[in-house]
Amino acid sequence: MISSPPFYLSGIGKRKEKMKVKSKGDDHEERDSEQVSRMFDEISGSYDRLNRVISLGRDLAWRRMAAKATLDVCPKKILDVCSGTADMAIEMARTVGGNPIIDGVDFSPDALDSGSKKLKKTGLEKVVRLKVADAESLPFDDSSYDAVTIAFGLRNIKDRNRALFEFKRVLRTGGRFVCLEFSRPDNRALRHLVMFYLRNVVPLIAWSFRADAGAYRYLAETVAAFPDAPDLCGMLKDAGFVNTRYKQLFLGSAVIHIADKP
Repeated sequence: MISSPPFYLSGIGKRKEKMKVKSKGDDHEERDSEQVSRMFDEISGSYDRLNRVISLGRDLAWRRMAAKATLDVCPKKILDVCSGTADMAIEMARTVGGNPIIDGVDFSPDALDSGSKKLKKTGLEKVVRLKVADAESLPFDDSSYDAVTIAFGLRNIKDRNRALFEFKRVLRTGGRFVCLEFSRPDNRALRHLVMFYLRNVVPLIAWSFRADAGAYRYLAETVAAFPDAPDLCGMLKDAGFVNTRYKQLFLGSAVIHIADKP
């Protein structure tokens, strides 16, 4: 029998060690990266199942679309940032085909451990290489990759501007950056509906899976604080990318950004 949900689901009181999330105009400078990493370590075991439920099963199709957005540059060497449990890296391997080299990096060791187990089950352990690394200071040479991808991770990076410069640095000339991220619909009514779902329904789903509901309330906080699609295009241009564009998905609740290195 499931016990009563914890108090922070009902909005009474405060969750311990609540992470501060600043407004859209700021860059999350107050958030403790180590604390975010620990949070993802704690939810790594239920992360994949919950993503399927929370996205109504759409996250796999969204990753496939993001992977296909890299095909124009014929990527042979790919970097997947905030790789977590390796879903995006696996989708890249399947979509690109052939014998690509894919490096996946994340700041959560436990999430990467789950990803390594998944790679062995899919037979891709020799195609995808996972390692702990900081997205703001990537341990790779300049112009090392044909494509850089990130799925549902840019929100969690403390200094996004610095990370975007890093992504461009490790891309070769003509290389492509693709970002898949949750977003807020342009339509006001839909926006309120999506945010209500993230703030109230998603933590309940997490609790029913015996996961940390507070971690998934953090999801709503970061989505609310994340730049709108046109603003992120502006950040990409400021970082030196060209041909910046985006495609909204599922009534605007998710978005794929695409940009190239000149």
